[in-house]
Amino acid sequence: MNDGKLIKRFYSPDSAVAQLIEDAVQVWPHGYCEHTTSYQSESDGCWFIEISPQRDSESTRSVIDAYMHIGCGFSYVCIDDQDIKSWLSNGSQFRVVTIQGGHKELAFNLWGVLQNTINTYKSHGLYVKGVILTIMGKEIPLDEIDLYVSMVQGFEVDIIPNTCFFFDDQEHDTWLKLHLALHSLEKPGSAVSDVDFSFLKE
Repeated sequence: MNDGKLIKRFYSPDSAVAQLIEDAVQVWPHGYCEHTTSYQSESDGCWFIEISPQRDSESTRSVIDAYMHIGCGFSYVCIDDQDIKSWLSNGSQFRVVTIQGGHKELAFNLWGVLQNTINTYKSHGLYVKGVILTIMGKEIPLDEIDLYVSMVQGFEVDIIPNTCFFFDDQEHDTWLKLHLALHSLEKPGSAVSDVDFSFLKE
């Protein structure tokens, strides 16, 4: 477990990527993220993260965003650089999806968004191979976390669960972030079959 107080220092020798890092840090609301313009070691207790250019700028932004969501609040799961590199190895493109909704609708929304997202990418010759599932905001019981994780696992993707809970008066809701690792399909697969998950709204 950790409380999200590990400073993450982002660096890239590529000027375009460095600008994307700077833009992301400027609007990041949860602290403990910095942009540095020089290579550093981690001897001072900070997590030094070097970002490489990805296939497209949106993928690069998504990778930066994925790192920023690690340890940005209280987490039941300790995720390190090797976990992120494992996620990176699952894809050639990367994207971010945010899922919101009332507490009772969140699981239902997660299923619907995953189903639609996977089918949309399949129609474009891509499949979702890896997902970092981050549960953010107000703390929720462990059995609900297990439910969300199980739902993502049901789509047969590699999943890294992550939680970022904030214990202040400004965070009243819980929402989900999906960081997707996309891989090219040799032959587009069939669509994910429709399943009636309306019971999740009850």
